[in-house]
Amino acid sequence: MRNAFSEDALRYGDGTAVSANNLTEQHTYARYQEYKGEIPPSKAALLAFYEQRAVAL
Repeated sequence: MRNAFSEDALRYGDGTAVSANNLTEQHTYARYQEYKGEIPPSKAALLAFYEQRAVAL
């Protein structure tokens, strides 16, 4: 059974896997999906989203 953060369950739009060992990446991925209603196209796009949200705080 897969959990929400299993590596095979989370992939960027470009096919790259989300790190199974990086909780910040996993949680930011989930927040991106909640906020935008789609999966991040790449890790670079997720990082840009993370940086924008961090500055907004």
